[in-house]
Amino acid sequence: MDRKTGCMKKIPRTVITANLTLTGVLTLIAFAVIASRSNPVAAVFISIAIGCLFFIVLMEKYVRRFFRLRTPFPDDWREILQSRVSFYRRLDQKGRIRFEQDVSIFLDQQHIYGVQGRHVSEEIRLLIAASAATLGFGMPDWEWPDLRDILVFPTGFNEEYQVRDDLPIKGMVHQQGPIIFSEDELRMGYLRSSQDSNVGLHEMAHVLDMANGSADGIPVGLNWVASAPWIRIMADRIQKVRKGKCREVLRDYAGVDEAEFFAVAVEVFFQRPTHLKKADPELFSLLKDYFKIDPENPGDAA
Repeated sequence: MDRKTGCMKKIPRTVITANLTLTGVLTLIAFAVIASRSNPVAAVFISIAIGCLFFIVLMEKYVRRFFRLRTPFPDDWREILQSRVSFYRRLDQKGRIRFEQDVSIFLDQQHIYGVQGRHVSEEIRLLIAASAATLGFGMPDWEWPDLRDILVFPTGFNEEYQVRDDLPIKGMVHQQGPIIFSEDELRMGYLRSSQDSNVGLHEMAHVLDMANGSADGIPVGLNWVASAPWIRIMADRIQKVRKGKCREVLRDYAGVDEAEFFAVAVEVFFQRPTHLKKADPELFSLLKDYFKIDPENPGDAA
């Protein structure tokens, strides 16, 4: 079923093409091997059967997704999204169905753990999934990598992963390692939806940034035509932040480097879209073009 109908998240064309290509190659190889040792007619049927089984294995994630989306979205999950996630509240009915599907898919495919075996509440799991669903809402072909673990610390931590309320780190993404959230900070980010800071959106923005191999503030999928104005804007705004000339738009942390600039800008774009649009329309427009959505009025899609 098509994602646009609000019935099912569609399978990216690139995935289908790649898997069909691999299946075709395997089927031809199987036919050549079997035909050299047995009846060619039998080889046709056997090789086709092998190809079909191989294709099903390759598409296992999407087969599981199909059945997952046949399960009704729990009412208590919907209540949490309604009360905590402002982006969800701005969607129309069809958009909310799509958002709920993305949340369900994310929770089915991702591994979320509490440190030292600590229990992760349903609320926190939903807020992590909602962060991903928000950033990916306008990009139906984007698939969050499911090889990363997601770790939840109870509160702040440091580089040695010691945990204490007064420690400075509230979230972290490693290039090849886990995504880490502070439970307290994640919860606060969705309680103060009118503020700039949201660690869920921030860390998931880093995942988009790192998906192309480096944390350089240029997110995956940004085409070469759009990258030049984005790089120019980043350089200009980072300098302004460092000089204290951009505080009405971006908090000081955006001036650390390009990666942090992108993550902070994403927070503001989704948390305070009206404010960003008025204060820095050029930055707002570039983010809108990349995410393919207007977070002020997302409706079903941009």
